[in-house]
Amino acid sequence: MRWMKLYALLATLRVAGSLLLLGMVHPDEFFQSQEVMARHFLPEDSILRRELFVPWEFQLPTPNRSVLFPALVAGLPYKVLELLGIKLTGWLMLVTPRLLLCLLSFIIDAVLYHVVGKLSRHQKLDIQREKQEKALLLFASSWPTLVFLCRPFSNTFETLVLALCFGVLYLVNP
Repeated sequence: MRWMKLYALLATLRVAGSLLLLGMVHPDEFFQSQEVMARHFLPEDSILRRELFVPWEFQLPTPNRSVLFPALVAGLPYKVLELLGIKLTGWLMLVTPRLLLCLLSFIIDAVLYHVVGKLSRHQKLDIQREKQEKALLLFASSWPTLVFLCRPFSNTFETLVLALCFGVLYLVNP
């Protein structure tokens, strides 16, 4: 049970980091998601809107990147906030996509725990559980998990999709 307390601490650290660490790891975390969608939700006279710049990858008439990822990660949460009547502030626009991805990153944890259990199913139950616990703690304590999986990078979403593919693979073909 000691491992569960450590995992809970790491999970809390992941959520706190997504809410409290306001700096950026790479400029693309703003330019490839929040900034692309913010212009659709900010009022015309907003100071924040005047400072927006649409990256060249998303500019019409021939954008070379899909707006799907920014729409899912930033547009959808912004729309939910708008429907709830919550006024978008700079902080909310920064933190909401991060919090969404942080929460989705826990799906990766669950899939990892499940897949490691399936891979070690031929061993004694206590050895299987120990492997699952170690794998989960190793993943949850890694720097990429604590930082990158809570940021609006397309790689974060790709990691989630890959984990879900592994999860489905081991459900279909145990």
